[in-house]
Amino acid sequence: MPGSREWLKTVVAVVNGIAVVALCSCGGGGGGTSKSAGQPVTDVPPPKLQPSTVGGTVAGLIGSGLVLEINGAGDLAVSVGSDESFVFADTVAAGSSYAVSVKTQPSFPDQTCTVNLGSGVARGAAITNVSVTCVSNQTPAFVYAVNLPDGSIDSYAVDPATGSLTPLAGGAATVPAQPGLANLDSISLSADPTGTYVFAASATGTVAAYLGASATGALSPVAGSQQALSASGYPLTGVVTPDGKYLYVSSLFAGTVDAFAIDPGTGSISPVTAPGGSLSVNGAYPLALDPTGKYLFVGNFYFAGLTELSIDPNSGALAQVASLSAGIGPVSVAVDPKSRFVFVLNQVDQSVSTFAFNPATGVLTASAVTPTPGSAAPGTELSSIAVAPTGNSVYITNSTANTVSSYGVDPATGALTLTGTVPAGGTPLQIVVDRSGRFAYVGNLQGDDISVFSIDPVTGVLSAAASPAATSAEPISLVVIDH
Repeated sequence: MPGSREWLKTVVAVVNGIAVVALCSCGGGGGGTSKSAGQPVTDVPPPKLQPSTVGGTVAGLIGSGLVLEINGAGDLAVSVGSDESFVFADTVAAGSSYAVSVKTQPSFPDQTCTVNLGSGVARGAAITNVSVTCVSNQTPAFVYAVNLPDGSIDSYAVDPATGSLTPLAGGAATVPAQPGLANLDSISLSADPTGTYVFAASATGTVAAYLGASATGALSPVAGSQQALSASGYPLTGVVTPDGKYLYVSSLFAGTVDAFAIDPGTGSISPVTAPGGSLSVNGAYPLALDPTGKYLFVGNFYFAGLTELSIDPNSGALAQVASLSAGIGPVSVAVDPKSRFVFVLNQVDQSVSTFAFNPATGVLTASAVTPTPGSAAPGTELSSIAVAPTGNSVYITNSTANTVSSYGVDPATGALTLTGTVPAGGTPLQIVVDRSGRFAYVGNLQGDDISVFSIDPVTGVLSAAASPAATSAEPISLVVIDH
């Protein structure tokens, strides 16, 4: 080799699985370094890939009972009260396949959930892009309205495309009040989640059940179903638990909440006799249930408060959990279907008190107060509040302004922002929203009719969907039945 030239020759030999690098320097001179031939240098192995967690988001869930699974196991229950995200406890080894599927579809209301981007191969990083989308299987089928003067009930079929109401044919259009329920100055309607039974409560202190024919919607009295409240005291609100087992009725003047067990086969009701079957709650007026049916919220009309009651799932008995301050004159209560917030509509000071709700613990925390005069002229009486199934919009009837206002819901605080106001009929009282979230119905007391609104699926804003449906006289309470 030339003595004045230096070069480097690399020889890689594999001996017993060990890479050996030999560096050879030839010639004279200057400045190079070398390692002894045969000196072993071990390569750094690539890092070992860790097992991957698998998760994603759920959108549109308003029912209960959704269960997801991964690779045919690893069941994960997703509740309405979740934050719309999920992660499976089971992990997937790097290089292994995964597949997320729906094991149990939600019910109350029935929904179908589908999985997108739910399969692939784990590569060591967390998998967070699984998407589950849920849509309602139900459409509004019937609307019932009870009339203030005589306690009769008007029955309507719903056009599922337009939301318009058509009175049922023949004698089914208007059902006379049961004996003891007629000639009333106040009455309320409620229904079980399946729409099989409708319950009426009267100011005379009587509660009765009606059987609804699922095919035609025609109502008929349930024989022997009438029950007396523990104290006659102007009952204004009735609610039925999501599982259809219990009915609760508030009595404003008596200051009580009574519990009744519902016979699932006949619809007949009987008082809950266990301690807590009738509970004293000062100024008990509006009622609302959380979506799981574990808690009952009672607005204290005379005492500017909200009382939270727990429900014994085995007996239906009630027990007080908490009492919090609200605005003046709570007249209506609604619960976010996602179990994030409880909204209290305060008639006297024209505001909405929002409480953050933890469905796991039942803890309520005052979160926001939204003044509502911006939705109508000062002095307007606010009558009813309802929440869209998405939980993103709230609706309030303004009974002296003859309007209905829609509000957007801040997902963090529950504070409301006015998004629109539409005209209704004379003296709009109760507003109800069907479970699909497509239509809202408002009973107009002095207008003697029911306003029909469609709900924008993106903004939640209301718009007139069909001509108002005439009632017999002064509709004071409504229920909508979905099939």
